[in-house]
Amino acid sequence: MEVDPRKVTCPQSALIVWQMERKTVLMKQIFENPVLTGAMGLMVSGALMYLLRRVPVKLFWIVVNRVVSRLTILDTNAAYHWAEDWLAIQPYSKRTKRLMITQAAENDKQLTLSPANGTHLFFDGWRPVWFKREALVKSGSSYNSPTSEITISTLDLRRAFIERIYAQIRDAAESRKSLRVYTCNSWGHWSLLLKREHRSLDSVFVEKATKDRILKHIEWYLANRQWYIEHGIPYRTGVLLFGPPGTGKTSLIHAIAGAFDLSVYMMNPSDLDSENSLRQAMATISPRSILLIEDADASIAPRAQVSECKSSVGSMPESAPVVIEKKGPTLSAVLNSLDGLAAADGRILFMTTNHKERLDEALIRDGRIDLKAEMGKLGQEEALQMAVAFLPGADVFDLVHREGPKTGAEWQTFFANKTKPAY
Repeated sequence: MEVDPRKVTCPQSALIVWQMERKTVLMKQIFENPVLTGAMGLMVSGALMYLLRRVPVKLFWIVVNRVVSRLTILDTNAAYHWAEDWLAIQPYSKRTKRLMITQAAENDKQLTLSPANGTHLFFDGWRPVWFKREALVKSGSSYNSPTSEITISTLDLRRAFIERIYAQIRDAAESRKSLRVYTCNSWGHWSLLLKREHRSLDSVFVEKATKDRILKHIEWYLANRQWYIEHGIPYRTGVLLFGPPGTGKTSLIHAIAGAFDLSVYMMNPSDLDSENSLRQAMATISPRSILLIEDADASIAPRAQVSECKSSVGSMPESAPVVIEKKGPTLSAVLNSLDGLAAADGRILFMTTNHKERLDEALIRDGRIDLKAEMGKLGQEEALQMAVAFLPGADVFDLVHREGPKTGAEWQTFFANKTKPAY
């Protein structure tokens, strides 16, 4: 026999039954009310439309990411300038009217023109290629961040075509036959300083034995990376060229860079504003490149030096030592950056100095500097070779013999004056 819940004597059960009946009545009123039903329908349909409106956009980007390959190059990478040069030789660059000068050659009449900032579309056969160059917004404290980037995009399901474009950029850079010289600002950010034609080794007149010894060392180093790996030695080497001014130290480095197709990164550590900037610069040097520190005795020094000078402070004795702060990283920071954990592999360090005795022994110890070569006055054989180059057909033997030993720069000036017309 069924029991009427309303006649149950338990107050709690009666309350539960009453609440259930009340909810049933309310739901019935809501669903039977056309106004409330319409409002609820609008709310549900609006929510669904809001969620579904983003589906086409997401589907679009899913498809784009599957069929488009992109190559992004920051201006902190040497390949950035390779990409600029590659774009400049594309047929599209001959037609576009949006241009900018990316780099001036040594001759002011020769300029490199490249498409300006923005997006450029051209075709490689039937395949579209988008080339986008844009400036990056930097925060006030982000001194070491890149300032510009290049993005190359193309339709490419398997990434093979974008890799072919990169190979074209690299091959164009390798066939360029010009020396690129980079310099870093006080924050340790490298930028292209200039492009120069390669210089022939035959045009650098230094002692033949010294030149041959340096060339053999560099050639062996570049060809034996695996030897360094097998022996657990960091793949880096250093060369110190020392001697009086005008002996051809910088000219020889220029010729070596051209002979082995190496970029040159020029650094003056005293110009950097902090040790972090020094580490940033050292860590971003490209492989197969030369790090050049000229006049190392002047550009690498402790931050503070004690000098015995008269004090201008009234409360101090006149003979009291005064600490003179020197701008730039300390010697310890320079030493750690040259062969520490953050040092770049594959680079060749060249240091030049006119005063080897002023260099700290730790700076030129074995391991940091593997080859030390003194550059002095030219021998008679090298002086005769220079004389023949400047004065072909002349009787140069007596001329050279009469003058006596000179540095390469002195001989060059001497022979140049002989060839110049009188004025």
